[in-house]
Amino acid sequence: MDEGDVLGGRYVLRERLGTGATATVQLAEDLHLGRIVAVKMFGATSEVSDAERRRHEARVLATIRHPALVTIFDAHLDADPPFLVLEYVPGPTLAEVLATGPLPAERVRLLGAATAAGLARAHDAGIVHRDVKPANIVIPDDRRDGAGRLVDFGIAHSADEPTRDEAGTVLGSASYLSPEQALGEELGPATDVYSLGLVLLEAITGRPAFPGSSPADVAARLFDAPSLDDPLLADDAGLLARMTAREPADRPAAAEVAQQLGARRPQHPDAVAAAPQGDQPTAAYATVGRR
Repeated sequence: MDEGDVLGGRYVLRERLGTGATATVQLAEDLHLGRIVAVKMFGATSEVSDAERRRHEARVLATIRHPALVTIFDAHLDADPPFLVLEYVPGPTLAEVLATGPLPAERVRLLGAATAAGLARAHDAGIVHRDVKPANIVIPDDRRDGAGRLVDFGIAHSADEPTRDEAGTVLGSASYLSPEQALGEELGPATDVYSLGLVLLEAITGRPAFPGSSPADVAARLFDAPSLDDPLLADDAGLLARMTAREPADRPAAAEVAQQLGARRPQHPDAVAAAPQGDQPTAAYATVGRR
């Protein structure tokens, strides 16, 4: 779609924010309410599973509300093209920030506490994200504390329902897959905790624990724990080791991760709580699974 095109009789498209394998995100002006939003438009498909995944994403976003999670405004899944309307907040993804170098451990704890709190809310609702990675954590420009927002629930699934994917299918981003994801096994909340542990490790050191995407690289996490020898990780190595334990049952819950990281974050007058509680609306940016 081009700038100036109108979707749903009310959303005037503006600049493109990103394009992925299955969707494009553009800024848009909501003519009815006079505000800027993010429109996630899906490509044409003949696969029933893809259409169901879109509906599932919309239902997930409508079900869970938390200051660290994306908020959905509208859904037009029978339109041509199908699209979701999400609240937009300008700001880079963590992946874009890390492209310029690692972050201080104190700031990473703040990001981690916020993200873990959002995951805990999703897990309480029976939702597993399955694609926690730096490209799916957005840092809004207007947050003085730099706390992030977790976005893109496109491959999330309900923990109490069978996975919608074919047996043996691996979904997620190779560098952040949990061991159970790499094996194509059924997933629970612990898989998000593992992936978040890899994200935090990379944010502090500037290096992904498992950088490759070949089958051998993906299989490496089945036998080796991430290296935590970097001196930059000294204060967080214990928690990170638990988060990235080989067995899901040995990992802490996301709520415990949020509590531990939040208790250690720096306190200052301008700080906004990293892990706020309650079902409050939030602003968030929609991504399309950029790698």
